[in-house]
Amino acid sequence: MIYPWIEATGCCTLVLNDLDNVVSHWEQTGVARKATTVEEANLLIIGGWINQQQAENLKQVYSRMAPGKQVLVVGSCSLSGSVFSDLPDLFLAKEVVPVHFQVTGCPPRWDDVLKGISRLSQGDKGEKTVKEILNEVGSDNVF
Repeated sequence: MIYPWIEATGCCTLVLNDLDNVVSHWEQTGVARKATTVEEANLLIIGGWINQQQAENLKQVYSRMAPGKQVLVVGSCSLSGSVFSDLPDLFLAKEVVPVHFQVTGCPPRWDDVLKGISRLSQGDKGEKTVKEILNEVGSDNVF
């Protein structure tokens, strides 16, 4: 089972904080429930821009997570910097912690995030984008 911990800024916060609502039913993707402590979490979901303070926080959170931990990065800002890429105090998620899965978008669709989580719960390993995952399963929702 997956016990996620969410760290998000900017508009990705709107998508990620809404994942466990009545509409999306993330229990169907293999998530038991949202982790109540960092030590219990085995999936770190990162979204939004990352500055120096957030980078330090992410390193600390990642180091305290349960064994078998994985990282799912969501959104253009944390993957590429997007519109903030020229800021001097900006970090990409892969510069801060190991990244296992990525969901592109600005912000990404919540159903794409859930598809990524679903694949993680099925034991998929390695760096894959949601586009690659959707191509494997033959989805029409490839971006």
